[in-house]
Amino acid sequence: MEKIATFIYSKSRLIIVIVAVLNIVALASFFRFQLDTDFLSFFTAGNPKAEEFDRLNEKYQIGEAISVLIEQDNSLLDKKNLQNVFRLQEDIEEIEGISQVRSFIPSEISVRGHIFQVDEKKHILQGTIVGILHTGVIFFLLSLFLGSPDLYQAFYMRQESIYVGLLFFGLLYTPIELVLSVVMQMFSRRNEYEADRFAAETIDDPCSLVDALKE
Repeated sequence: MEKIATFIYSKSRLIIVIVAVLNIVALASFFRFQLDTDFLSFFTAGNPKAEEFDRLNEKYQIGEAISVLIEQDNSLLDKKNLQNVFRLQEDIEEIEGISQVRSFIPSEISVRGHIFQVDEKKHILQGTIVGILHTGVIFFLLSLFLGSPDLYQAFYMRQESIYVGLLFFGLLYTPIELVLSVVMQMFSRRNEYEADRFAAETIDDPCSLVDALKE
């Protein structure tokens, strides 16, 4: 184990470079990431699923059930479209004789608004970047601590040991991590509140977001 630890320490710079390259490759995939609504929620114009829905609806339709097919293009739904979809549901529910509305827009549309805002504001990408920077800070401080003879002298160690260095680093890094974790939590909560605010304002009904999250 000591040979492995010594090897890792001697190749620490190379390891940091490899980790950084792997993170950059993983990060690059987020530039191609986009929100894709599933077919149970929205049908695009000309989608074969829409034709299949028509056939099933014609075959199994019973009573006075009313089916509404909403067609959207392949672009992401913006705030205006989300509001229109939500209000359409409300308008259908108010029609006399309609006792229940079952559409391809779920009652949790406010949650979809939340997810849409997360994608629109690149919160996932931001979180990934913050996580990479956080990891970089840890490795940088670790390299400074393990390469410093003063660290071992401070604990009255006559010989430098990788194992002991890691133990001492863990003890000394704890208060630093406490401060960094508070900053990271503040950043994370700010993004969450921003997405929640967008969803609540989009449908003009914050309570529906609360109910959807409880479910």
